[in-house]
Amino acid sequence: MQWDKMSKSKLNGVDPSGVVERHGIEVVRLTMLANVGPHRARKWEENDGIMRGIIAWQFKLIRLGENLIEWSRDQASNNGWQLMIGPDQDPLWYAKNGKGRSQFCITHENTLNLVNSYYNDTFVLSAAISRLQETTELLRRSSISSGGPGPRSFVYLRVLADLIVMLTPLAPILSCELWSQLQHACQLQSPSAHLHDQLNALRTSSSHWSTQWPYDLTKPVLDQQFPVFSDIVADAEVRNASLEPAAQQSSQ
Repeated sequence: MQWDKMSKSKLNGVDPSGVVERHGIEVVRLTMLANVGPHRARKWEENDGIMRGIIAWQFKLIRLGENLIEWSRDQASNNGWQLMIGPDQDPLWYAKNGKGRSQFCITHENTLNLVNSYYNDTFVLSAAISRLQETTELLRRSSISSGGPGPRSFVYLRVLADLIVMLTPLAPILSCELWSQLQHACQLQSPSAHLHDQLNALRTSSSHWSTQWPYDLTKPVLDQQFPVFSDIVADAEVRNASLEPAAQQSSQ
């Protein structure tokens, strides 16, 4: 990689190839895009809080995939991996008090709309990264180790798959690794397992996203359709929510 700086700032630069060699291209890219809007210059500080946060987030994502594989392996040696689907079964569908949708679902629906808007309209990629980090924490708080249903819940599995696909434009190498973990976890179940029958049935479903599986696990993540949510009832709330982060970015 050949590069040079203007004479007045020759002593203020860093060799980008050295940074990439130390941290990897995906960490560097995400660090450059995080925390600031596309219209602002960002002062580069290696190993600052932003980069440490990105590295920690990357570790959390990989751990989610590893936990999924461990869960699937345990289920394969027991009764098999069977999903809880729909409001009558899935504990992540309704709020804990049984009244209305769960915060898990509402948050993810907002994220689907906002991330699509950030990618297609406002191009505020720092806000997209922030939303994907929130989704990661949402999944971690709902994992089995945290007392949640984890991958027994179809909504959990769907949100994990959505997260991986939404990450692809920002970190394609990492998302390919995570998608391979998801594929491997499902392949650990025998071809006749309930899991495959359930996912195949939900692929042809045209109902609400929380009972629909739009992905083909025989194909790589780059060939998957990008997740969307266009429920008319939720659109008004999401439209209002989408204005606030963009306004905050433009005012900085």
